[in-house]
This record gives sequence, structure tokens and C-alpha cells, in this order.
Amino acid sequence: MHTEEVDTIIIGGGLSGIYAAFLLAEKKKSLVLLEARSRVGGRILSPEHQGFFADLGPSWYWPMINPKLNALIQTMGLKGYPRSGPILVLANDQPETKRTDTDNGP
Repeated sequence: MHTEEVDTIIIGGGLSGIYAAFLLAEKKKSLVLLEARSRVGGRILSPEHQGFFADLGPSWYWPMINPKLNALIQTMGLKGYPRSGPILVLANDQPETKRTDTDNGP
């Protein structure tokens, strides 16, 4: 049986697991990332079908509302799709439009 010592075992290859691996690798720590699926990314998924891609994950975000996510995407060198303008929020079963700092509309 082959054995190997590592500093850290990360369970789950979603964004949190990938980020944990990124931080440990920066510190030159050895690690193993365990993922049940045949791919990493967790909910981040954009499958291709006949040349078209469907966004099935959390790639849309508002930098002014999600500054920590925006910083994480930049730190890891990932590609995201930052949004601007108003967003629709459902609170107490009542839709409400909220504005962001980048709104140009009325």
C-alpha cells in the first residue's frame, strides 16, 4: 500500500475547497483535495450544448453588493460576469427593485 503524508486534506472541490487549496498552495503546503464528482467547481458549471453554454452556477454577481466575492474572483484570477444596475429582490413575498451605485436609470 502506498502512503503519503500531506499537511491538509480538503473535502469538496467547490469554490470554498478550491480557494482553500489556493491559499495553502501559496504557502507551499502539501494538500489533497477530495471531490466526489469527476470535476471540480461545485455549483459553478457552464455546460456546452451544440456550441451554446448554459450558466448553471453563481457566475453573475454585483461587485458593489458582493465586494468580498469580487475580491476573491480577482485574487484567484477567475473570470466572472460582474453586473451593474438595479436588481430585483423578493422579500416577504413582495418584489422590490433595489438600486446599486452603478445605476444609470431613473
